[in-house]
Amino acid sequence: MVKSVIKFYDKELSSFNLVYQYMKPTYCMYLISGILFVMSLFLAMFIDNILTKVIFGIFLALNCIFYFLLNLQAKRIVRHKYDIYPDGFFWNVKELSSKRVSLLKKFLDENGINSTKKTEEFMKLLSKESENRKFKSLLVPGIVLAFTLPVWNHFIAFSFKSINNLNWAIAFVIVIVFLTISSSVLYSQIKSELIGLINHQSNKIKLIEELVGHVHFLYVLENEDNKKN
Repeated sequence: MVKSVIKFYDKELSSFNLVYQYMKPTYCMYLISGILFVMSLFLAMFIDNILTKVIFGIFLALNCIFYFLLNLQAKRIVRHKYDIYPDGFFWNVKELSSKRVSLLKKFLDENGINSTKKTEEFMKLLSKESENRKFKSLLVPGIVLAFTLPVWNHFIAFSFKSINNLNWAIAFVIVIVFLTISSSVLYSQIKSELIGLINHQSNKIKLIEELVGHVHFLYVLENEDNKKN
């Protein structure tokens, strides 16, 4: 049953099937510009010249433009196909989530999962499946640190040996502190994105569990309370 609901989510409830499939050119251009932006970021980090900075700026601007166009077109599709009118900038609003819950409820009813006991048991199965598919995140930071820390330590030691002036030493320490903080922030962001990418299936199942939870509280419990009354 877990595999069935995952297939149903991919076919009926995912953002791609609800919205993005009707705007494939814009969606593809957004993904491509995002990949080029990340590549240009690393290029600018390791090759410090005016050309790499210009390339980084161009791809950053393109990614922002396509992100804006993506949201604009997605809002238009949500209005026309689902009669939902987002007020703000983003298209994925609460009303669309309610539609997902409604479609999932219909699927669960058709498969006999329509009581408190059955929905709670199914949520436990989804939670267990999500944990089983989760990548152990400690491995990625460990690998990255194993490669970067020795290089970083060697760079600092080598740089300090070539400094004879106290003022230059103080300036160097300030720069190192700034670089360390900046690198930590960047590392955390990259790690978060990487783990999110690796745990895509696990996160998707967790999202399905949350949707089943909404079905449980909004429909199943309410129906059983009405029957008692």
